[in-house]
Amino acid sequence: TFYIEIFNSNFGTQALTSPANLTVALSPGSVNLTWPSNAAATSYDVQIATTPFFTTIVRSVNVTTNSYTAINLSQATDYHWRVMPRNPDCSGTYSPTFRFTTGQLICLTQNATDTPVNIPIVANTTPFYSSINLTSANLVTDVNVTVDISHTWVNDMTISLISPSGTEIQLVSRPCTNASLLDINATFDDSGNTLVCATDPAILGTVKPIQLLSGFNGQPINGVWKLKVLDPYNEDGGAINSWSLNVCSLSQAVLGVVDNSLSNFVLYPNPNKGNFTVQFDSNSNNDIAITVHDMRGRLILNNIYNNTGLISQNVQLDNIQAGVYLVTVQDGDRKVVKRIVIE
Repeated sequence: TFYIEIFNSNFGTQALTSPANLTVALSPGSVNLTWPSNAAATSYDVQIATTPFFTTIVRSVNVTTNSYTAINLSQATDYHWRVMPRNPDCSGTYSPTFRFTTGQLICLTQNATDTPVNIPIVANTTPFYSSINLTSANLVTDVNVTVDISHTWVNDMTISLISPSGTEIQLVSRPCTNASLLDINATFDDSGNTLVCATDPAILGTVKPIQLLSGFNGQPINGVWKLKVLDPYNEDGGAINSWSLNVCSLSQAVLGVVDNSLSNFVLYPNPNKGNFTVQFDSNSNNDIAITVHDMRGRLILNNIYNNTGLISQNVQLDNIQAGVYLVTVQDGDRKVVKRIVIE
């Protein structure tokens, strides 16, 4: 008895889904590539390269699902990717190529200046606060908080971090046992160790908070961050001696040649309500490309304009939400990236 298994060789044109072509400021730690399933395929070859003609391939894998996650990519780098469907008997052709750009990781570290904050030895009915004011147009991708608190009964305290958006995440809530364990000198980090109480100090090292700090991801960094300490119990007290924040974000990197400026470039008004003008002088014959991305890297606008030499192009963003956006204006190899604020 013979069995013949016939595979379909009609793969058609393989499409790609996400990230969308020309997406920017993606996390270099993990980029998830997806594409539509191909009925004729049992697996897919995936290639990622740092050159548009795939002369420098950094990932080449075969997967049996319609997605692949690339990890540990370089910061501030253009990547090109494509997918080829195949089955045991034959293979299709590579899809059209998409390009994405990883972001540049930027971290801010700042210490509180209003410490020490005393925690009296009474039953305190209201929390104690200390604040740090951060200035940044970017969004949170990672938060770590380091605290130094003296206290004669750590189990009395509930400690939280509050973002400028009002989100409150607990670091500890009445930690350790109901015993005279002293002090906290620790960094709270989602990748830290599970909290195991010691003696003096009761909490030390790099530990995982009871609620993940990733709950702040995607929120604006800009504004006042508050450390909140609640101690409603009598007889023991202490002080917030000091604390600091380490907040990271991904920013779009300006890539390309060193001399990438545009002559007499101006963008106005800024801030605006979604309507602005781009002006500069061009001595090339290139079409002018203007793209707008939000701070998460999502493409909002991608337009091509005729080059008239003296460029004065009005740009209208319809139904745009208030926030910070990145405008990229490109004339051949010359490029300018500007932040705008939409009110």
